[in-house]
Amino acid sequence: MKKLAIILILILVVVASYSAVIYYMVSKTPLTYTETDINKDGFVSLSEIDYVSNFAVRTIIKNGQECIEYYAQKDGLTLKLECN
Repeated sequence: MKKLAIILILILVVVASYSAVIYYMVSKTPLTYTETDINKDGFVSLSEIDYVSNFAVRTIIKNGQECIEYYAQKDGLTLKLECN
């Protein structure tokens, strides 16, 4: 019984640690959790976090408006576009 309790505690610690890392890394980007979930499966994986955490910012003109584009440095694809 004691071994089962230890195993359950270890699983809980791993899950809590994973959740904390995801929360921390997502909070460091300009994207929301939903925007970070690139494949829209309801779960943000470490590869998705890695992809969106390596972003850069540039100013672009779209439809006559000045916009801020957040894009992935890996491939230059737009992650988020904010227009005034």
